[in-house]
Amino acid sequence: MQLRVAIIDDEKKAREATRKLLQLYCPYVVVIGEAEDIQSGINLIQDHKPDVVLLDIKLRNGTGFNILEKFLNPTFKVIFITAYNEFALKAFKYSALDYVLKPLDPDELSRAIEKCRERISTDSFQKQFDVFASHFQPFAMKKRIALRTEESMHVVEIAHIIHCVADKNYTTVHLIDNKEVLVSRPLKEFDEMLNSMDFFRIHQSHLINLDHLLRFEKRDGGFVVMKEGVTLPVASRKKAELIAILGRM
Repeated sequence: MQLRVAIIDDEKKAREATRKLLQLYCPYVVVIGEAEDIQSGINLIQDHKPDVVLLDIKLRNGTGFNILEKFLNPTFKVIFITAYNEFALKAFKYSALDYVLKPLDPDELSRAIEKCRERISTDSFQKQFDVFASHFQPFAMKKRIALRTEESMHVVEIAHIIHCVADKNYTTVHLIDNKEVLVSRPLKEFDEMLNSMDFFRIHQSHLINLDHLLRFEKRDGGFVVMKEGVTLPVASRKKAELIAILGRM
């Protein structure tokens, strides 16, 4: 399957380097045009209707998001090119959007392009972008997370997550109303994404939402009782830290 790709970056050398990497490592890609700022980027997309847009986040007269705001129902995929910090990268993890870091690594770029090709006819970019935007805004009132399974993608409110359970390289996410979603990502990744949002890893296999915690029982080795009635064990090395956190609530 041939991919028609547009490159939007305010640095000419960066655009040239990206084009060369695509020619060398992605032979099925056809670069249909380049743009250097917001308006020329909008015009490029409107006129040539690319399958994929390689979009620099920081442009000289704004950001790549200013371009995307003009396309309410985009038919194209987006791979962000970014030199942003860990805060932005965490937002990308939440949304499942693709990105490559500057300076571009050929393998990372080709993997991102290949993923776009695989999902070109199935995934809804708008759903993913909405999730990303809600996390990119540091004061967003509602925070959601995209949970990708083998068959679909579930977009859920983080506040609705009760706890997460490790199952080797998979994680079962337990939600309110007795819903469960099995995700092909290790619990470690959920811990990294959610530990700043009142989630705490009480055990090697359990990550809990403290907002759903009812009480901590020291008896029988130590366990927590969640509001929904679920009881989960607390590892010995985690007890003191959990008690300290609860004491500050």
